[in-house]
Amino acid sequence: MDYKFQYSAAISLKWIKDNMMGLVFPDITKQGDRIQKNFKGVIVSKNNVPVGMILGLSDMNLKDFRIMSFRVKPDHSNNKLGFRLLIALEENLKKEGFERLELQFRSHWKSLFVLEKLLQKTKWKQPEFNMKICQSLVEQAFPVFHRGHQLPNDYTFTSWKLVSDQEKKDIKKQHDQNRWYPEEVSPFILTDIIEPEVSLALRFKGQIVGWLIIHQISTETLEYTSLFIDEAHRSFKMGHLLMGEGILSQSNQNKFPKFLFTVKATNRLMLKFIDRNGPSNGMVVTDIFKAEKKLLP
Repeated sequence: MDYKFQYSAAISLKWIKDNMMGLVFPDITKQGDRIQKNFKGVIVSKNNVPVGMILGLSDMNLKDFRIMSFRVKPDHSNNKLGFRLLIALEENLKKEGFERLELQFRSHWKSLFVLEKLLQKTKWKQPEFNMKICQSLVEQAFPVFHRGHQLPNDYTFTSWKLVSDQEKKDIKKQHDQNRWYPEEVSPFILTDIIEPEVSLALRFKGQIVGWLIIHQISTETLEYTSLFIDEAHRSFKMGHLLMGEGILSQSNQNKFPKFLFTVKATNRLMLKFIDRNGPSNGMVVTDIFKAEKKLLP
């Protein structure tokens, strides 16, 4: 009996957790509350038993699609199922009007060589370095981010929990007027899992000019998700100082022993800093690559 491919535009995270964990890679279920909508994807079965699956999420405009999980059971990997799954996904997404596919992968994956060959065969663009993920124990981060730098005069840190509702309204108003910050560093993303006692606001003469928003992503790990400093206040190693203060706050809380953050390819100064100081202080640094493909009509 041949393999059966089935596409669905409404695959819930709960159903994946209950039925398909053996076909999830990487483990998207760890993102938990961050995933607020259903997946689209293709499942391939033989004799009514699932043996492969590819899943992803659409953007708000239903034009771009990001592949989040892709796996075929090893004992079926010689049947071109990876190729056939990817093509089946592409064909169904084109019917729905999608225009672009995106996939991110990590440099340490055992399946990296196979994945790169598959993307080449299906005519994706050459993958490009996108970011680094940096992970560490809090104690190991102190030598990296605490170098004796002092906060300049008129600047102060305050806990995000002390930022008033009116101040948050003012931040939104300023952003609406002049697109103050990139959307990916908004302080209003996933507010239900923000750690308010560790997250920070940066003030200049009492006015908020930046922030470090930190989210809980597991029982022992915090992610330093959104770091933003107003352009007029980006000297004095402010980003470095914000990170150091966040690490100090996390350590003092004595609740979460681990933390992680990402550094984009465009942040060359921070990349050089991490390359020089991260691994030598026990930080685990992983390169993330991004590939994309336009879906032609």
